[in-house]
Amino acid sequence: MYGRGGRRGRRKRDFFSAGGFGKRWQNAFLLLLIAEKPGHGYDLAHRLEDFGCMKENTGQMGALYRMLSVMEEEGYITADWITSEPGPARKMYKITDLGKSKLHELRKNLDTLKETIDKYQRRVSELDD
Repeated sequence: MYGRGGRRGRRKRDFFSAGGFGKRWQNAFLLLLIAEKPGHGYDLAHRLEDFGCMKENTGQMGALYRMLSVMEEEGYITADWITSEPGPARKMYKITDLGKSKLHELRKNLDTLKETIDKYQRRVSELDD
């Protein structure tokens, strides 16, 4: 009964290809931030603002924690509870070797995307000539 795109027969997709263009790159940005410096959820949300894709509101924080949870399940990051600092315990996220490999793969994907965008922009510019 399911048409194209229905649930039946769908294979599990890699987390970084799920959710379309924006979601995929938000995940890549998040992985990059964790590689640059391990952090906890609100720290990472604040740092994601550099890429213009995160505001610290309840709905987006829930989505961020779901992304982190899936990335952890897939082995791209690890999380340890930090209880030694004042205040409530926080999960500190760190990148794994698999996550570093994924980061380099995503860079290659971005290079390809950049070439495609450059080609598109050149061709659109030629229409104006």
